[in-house]
Amino acid sequence: METLAAYLIAEHIAEMRREADAVRLARSASSERTRTTWRRQTGNAVRRLSAALASVAAQLDPAPRRTSYGRE
Repeated sequence: METLAAYLIAEHIAEMRREADAVRLARSASSERTRTTWRRQTGNAVRRLSAALASVAAQLDPAPRRTSYGRE
């Protein structure tokens, strides 16, 4: 069985580690690098989805296509 002082010290150290883990997790979730990576990953997927939906829409209803202004 531990003494009360040893128990309190161990509990204090564990609390400090929990706080440090929480701060580390919060920083990693809000870092600019993480946000940039998410934007890059989701941006590619969104562009591919947009192109696929535009292709489907053009096949279903060709009327709203952009008029041609000559050779482009």
